[in-house]
Amino acid sequence: RSRQPGQRNAFLAQLSKSETAAGVDMFALRKDGSEFQVEISFSPIESMDGIYTSAAIRDVTSRKKIEQQLKETTDRLVMATNASFIGVWDYDVVNNKLMWDDSMYLLYGIDKRSFEGVYQAWQKSVHPDDLEAASREVELALAGTKDFDTEFRVVWPDGSVHFIKSK
Repeated sequence: RSRQPGQRNAFLAQLSKSETAAGVDMFALRKDGSEFQVEISFSPIESMDGIYTSAAIRDVTSRKKIEQQLKETTDRLVMATNASFIGVWDYDVVNNKLMWDDSMYLLYGIDKRSFEGVYQAWQKSVHPDDLEAASREVELALAGTKDFDTEFRVVWPDGSVHFIKSK
């Protein structure tokens, strides 16, 4: 059973075409009449008697609940960072790639399209007098010796100097 008739009709159409499908989300009914979410995967099996369908149905209620909780937590984090003007970043050391959220570009006065996304691009933004200490803080954090928790100045493309507190 499906809450959306269109979803059910698409499922039945795919099933009638004897096509393979994986991960079709639908709702099912328990014996007591309560609904629960399932994921259905099916594929055709040809035999001398005709075409049959093999299906696997998995209760995904727990997974869906966890996904919803994660989405709600993520939404709250986004609201909090936007309201407090906090930037969120991640550094992929192996690939030398910095990933920034939109607030980081604002904090550094950098246009998103011109940011190279590599560690060296960050270094170019740090005030020359603070670069050695800020880089040392990064190295200590990467070595696991110290949590990354520092303050430094950045120079925006217009030449203005701004202070950054970074964790």
